Amino acid sequence: MTDGTQSMKKGANKVGSGCLTAFGAVFFLAGVGIFLWGLVSIYDAYEARGWQPVEATITHVEQVISRGDDSTTYGVTGQYQYEYQGRRYTSNQLNFYTGTDNIGSYQQDFYRKLAQVSSNQKTITAYVNPDNPNEAVIDKSIRWSMLGFQSIFLFVFGGVGLAIIIFGRYAKKKAAKEQKLQQLFPDEPWNWKDEWQSNRFKATTGAGFKVLLGFAILWNLIAIPSSVGAMIQFFETLEYKLLIVLLFPLVGIGLLIASYVAFVRHKRYGTSELVLQQTPIAIGGINRGTIEVPNDKGNDRSFGKPLEAVITLTCQRKITTGSGKNRSTKTTIIWQDDRRVRSSIKGHNTSSYAFEFNVPEDLPQSDESNQSNRVEWVLKIEREQPGIDLKLQFIVPGYVVAHRVALEAAETDLFASGAASSNDSYSGGQSHLGNWKNLDIEDSVTSQGNRYNFSAFRHIGFAISMIVFGLIFSSIGIGVNVIGDAPIIFLIAFGGFGLLMLILGLRQLTYRSEVTVRAGQLQFSSGHLMMSAPRVIQRSKIDSITAESNMSVGDKQVFHVTAKLTDGSKVVLAKNLLMRSDVESFIEKLKNEIGIRKN
Repeated sequence: MTDGTQSMKKGANKVGSGCLTAFGAVFFLAGVGIFLWGLVSIYDAYEARGWQPVEATITHVEQVISRGDDSTTYGVTGQYQYEYQGRRYTSNQLNFYTGTDNIGSYQQDFYRKLAQVSSNQKTITAYVNPDNPNEAVIDKSIRWSMLGFQSIFLFVFGGVGLAIIIFGRYAKKKAAKEQKLQQLFPDEPWNWKDEWQSNRFKATTGAGFKVLLGFAILWNLIAIPSSVGAMIQFFETLEYKLLIVLLFPLVGIGLLIASYVAFVRHKRYGTSELVLQQTPIAIGGINRGTIEVPNDKGNDRSFGKPLEAVITLTCQRKITTGSGKNRSTKTTIIWQDDRRVRSSIKGHNTSSYAFEFNVPEDLPQSDESNQSNRVEWVLKIEREQPGIDLKLQFIVPGYVVAHRVALEAAETDLFASGAASSNDSYSGGQSHLGNWKNLDIEDSVTSQGNRYNFSAFRHIGFAISMIVFGLIFSSIGIGVNVIGDAPIIFLIAFGGFGLLMLILGLRQLTYRSEVTVRAGQLQFSSGHLMMSAPRVIQRSKIDSITAESNMSVGDKQVFHVTAKLTDGSKVVLAKNLLMRSDVESFIEKLKNEIGIRKN
């Protein structure tokens, strides 16, 4: 990197942090300003406590209605006359709130009250400022619901603005530090980040918990007041379409529960560390390390064996599009591999999980130069258990390192041999190959050969989530169209997408397949609940059997076992399988039984 380029980048960092500060200041001042404006009304109402009551005659009153694209607001204007100490005065100040709003039914109720008094030609009590008799008001009460609404701007706009300002200053300092590291290590980009300076990496539980909690608070600050206002309006109008708004606080409750789970996980496992044998993750090379987990039993005491966890290494691309409320991020898994690992005891109440990954060549390196198109390398460890599951994530550098790629074969073979013997004896601490039996396969020996049955309803959680998601979207599409008289495009968009998700969920739930293998041939059938007629494929017609992936569930790749035939066609033998190592273990078993030898 030349001095000119570094100077340009330094200038860009200054401009970027300056823009963030200015942008955050606009949000912060807007939020604080709206809240202070609301406090002015509170102060006026407080000062009016000692004003003198007088009888007033309303000469004019009018309901002001303002209709927008998605809401209607109300206000009240009018004029009244009163006498104080022998003099007659006229005022058009009805209360301490100006403009229109739809916070509750205050404006409609206030108008009806004034209109009834005016039509009956009665008087109403007004309150006069004894220090300035020209100043009077009919309603001097405090609208606490309005203050609550204005408080949202303080927390949302002011909070977001302050966060942007703080982040801008933090980003400026971080950019300056990274620039110095770039000068020290011009040809080693994995040394450009301060957190990548050693071979020890902290879990992201703390940052993940804070982001989730912040989003949950922000969501509920907006959803709860809006829902309360909508419910007040519902009880007044009985417009059932308003009940749709109850979905938002339900989502808010779910976010708070998820935040609590993330907090408990952080308190228990937040000090966990990933220790790489060498930094960075070498693309095209062998990578080894351990994950040290505190507050982990390490052994299944009921059986006296080490506990087992799954470690997954993923290269993924994150593409961000849109802005504001239309901003979205899509994560695509480029490559993924996994290992089942057994624990070993390290110190007091701490477990260690060792692993090894052979990363293939031609994968993209870590790249954060464009925040809208980032490449990340992520290592995760997971284990289901009673209470809070063990689930940790580490962001690691992944780069091509020439001297690491050229490892000697003897060293690799020596390590692999040691790992295998360790696992066989249950001494723990090493990663091992997959086990096809973990795929939930029903295997049996029949007169026709070895039969492997992939039954339906194997991934119930994932399928049910798709079905529920589809039902919700379909219901929204139908509800806003039938009940709310929304345009037909809402029915097509929401209802159509929901129907698609519903169909995919049902297909996922009911799909099954069966493979029967014997030397010289393979017999295969599949279907949704009902199986198709068996198809027999001769060994001579099979070119290869591989694991392919064209989709993911959350952060996990989903694999299909595919037989490629000599005529170029493909036959999918099994679908929707997780864990690459387990799938490859099953493929090796098929190859051995049908007679396909390794190259």
